[in-house]
Amino acid sequence: MNSARREQRGLTLLEVLIGFVIVAGSIGAVYSLLTQAWQRSNAADRQTLALSIAKSQLAAASIDSLPASGRDGRYTWTLVRRDYDAGADGALRTMLRLSEVEVTVSWGDEGRESGEVRLATLVPAIE
Repeated sequence: MNSARREQRGLTLLEVLIGFVIVAGSIGAVYSLLTQAWQRSNAADRQTLALSIAKSQLAAASIDSLPASGRDGRYTWTLVRRDYDAGADGALRTMLRLSEVEVTVSWGDEGRESGEVRLATLVPAIE
């Protein structure tokens, strides 16, 4: 009777070790998921900021003639303006003088993810 009680009192060392392995594996999996989520969130933040810079440059390009390139922090942008052929003939082509403006914003640091965002729009041609 005394030996039966002794068997029921606690967990064996093997059971405790198996429990630790299960907990450690679970913590590792959760850590991995959180790290991936953090990396994707940072990538989305970088793309959002690059898109904001591109929109700002497009808006300014529709008003003024801007420099062809520039830098905003770790983001580099280039602006290309070219005549757009609307496919119209004669007088209509003269009235529809448009330029296509394309802005490319790129980023990339050592050891970090690099990327690029490209936006284009049509604006009235600047004389």
